[in-house]
Amino acid sequence: DPLQRVKAAALAKAGADSYLRGVDLPHPSQRVDALEGTLLPLARAATLTPEDLSQGTVGEIDVAHEVSKLNEQAALRWARDAIETHLSRYPTTLDADHDLIRQAGEENITLPPRIVSALMVRVGEKEILEHALGSLANMETRLSRA
Repeated sequence: DPLQRVKAAALAKAGADSYLRGVDLPHPSQRVDALEGTLLPLARAATLTPEDLSQGTVGEIDVAHEVSKLNEQAALRWARDAIETHLSRYPTTLDADHDLIRQAGEENITLPPRIVSALMVRVGEKEILEHALGSLANMETRLSRA
């Protein structure tokens, strides 16, 4: 499929093809902005259409940057949907986790260390994902005004 080859080449050019090779992404504290560095190039490539190919040859499409306004809108929706789907798989919300931590502190409840560790990891993951959703919303707002 020619479109799939273009998408793969565009991801490789942007350096975001590690996702497709199954390479682990760096920890958030050790990375460039994950939205710009990996998620958005992946989303832009995933949402490329035959119309986007009219911009040039396989090697000229650069998914590290906005391909077209329509592609950027589709990519932002794709990324938002992916993050929301991921968040929906957690058994609790971020607010519920914060409430549990607050309640345990207020009632002097000692949670088992494994539970505390798991809860802290889960809260951290959700905070990162919620922050990414906020960033995507800001990007969508800026794009709609452009």
